[in-house]
Parts: sequence; C-alpha cells; structure tokens
Amino acid sequence: GLYYEYYPNGKIWKEWQFVDGFEEGISNWYFQDGKLSITWNFRYGVKAGISNWYYESGELWAEQNYLNGKLEGITYTYYKTGELQGEWNYIGGMLNDVSRTFYKSGKVEVERRYADGVQQGITRIYHDSNMNNVALEALFINDKLEGVVKLFDMAGSLRVKDDYKNGELLNRIRYD
Repeated sequence: GLYYEYYPNGKIWKEWQFVDGFEEGISNWYFQDGKLSITWNFRYGVKAGISNWYYESGELWAEQNYLNGKLEGITYTYYKTGELQGEWNYIGGMLNDVSRTFYKSGKVEVERRYADGVQQGITRIYHDSNMNNVALEALFINDKLEGVVKLFDMAGSLRVKDDYKNGELLNRIRYD
C-alpha cells in the first residue's frame, strides 16, 4: 500500500508504494510548497530505472538511471530553461569515463575524465566563444593536479603555466 511522510506544515513530503514490505514502483518526494521534488523507481526495495529531480520552480533538473540500486549510464542535468547542463557517466554507481558540462549555448564548458569515481586524466575548461578555445588544461592523477597546468586567454595564447606535484603548486610562470 501507500505510505506517507509529512512536513510540519502538514503537506506531503514523501509518498511511497510498498508491496510485500518492499518499496515498489514510483516514490515521490515533494518540496514544502507541495511541488514535486524527486521521483524514484523501486523494484523489490532497490532503486531501479529512471529517477527525475526537479527545481523548486518545477522544471526538470536531472535524469538518473539506477541498476540494482546504483547509478548506471549517463545522468543528464538541465538548466531551468531546458538546455542540457551536464552529462555524468556512471558505471556501478561511480563516475567513469568522460563527463561534460555545457554552456547554455550548447558548447562544452568542462570535460573531465574519471576512473572508479576518481578524477583521472586530462581536464579541459573551454571559453564560451565561437572558437571553442581551451581556457585551462590540466592533468589529474587520483583527484590531484599533476604536472603542467596551462591557462589560455580567449585568443588561445598561453597566459599562465603552473607546475604541480601531487596536488601542490611548485612553480608558476605568467606570460603578460
């Protein structure tokens, strides 16, 4: 049957469906004003399938897919105006491979690489321009900056070069 939890103001906070003692089907969570906050899907008490998260103003914020209770596949996030804001790649509940965030224009803003939930590899941040120029390029090893980090201006000229070892800045050169 249905199970409810309430805010102190009496409005519904959570609404679950139970079958044989397990959460089953769609579970809805609400903001205090009564607007939908999250929808979850459950199978035998475990998150499974698509869940949706919403802004307090009602627009879709994120779509996530669960497999056996863990995030699996690409989680999509959106701006309130509907444009794609991000793609986060999950395998077995952990970030893996390439994840990207986007400017409202649709151009890539940040591109990160992950391995088993840890930032690993080259990260690039791009200027929001028609040229799609790199603003920053950095190497991450085990979530820490390593080696040369380069910062570029909108024209593509190198402006700053930092040297990192195990996440600590060792040297900075500015090109004014």
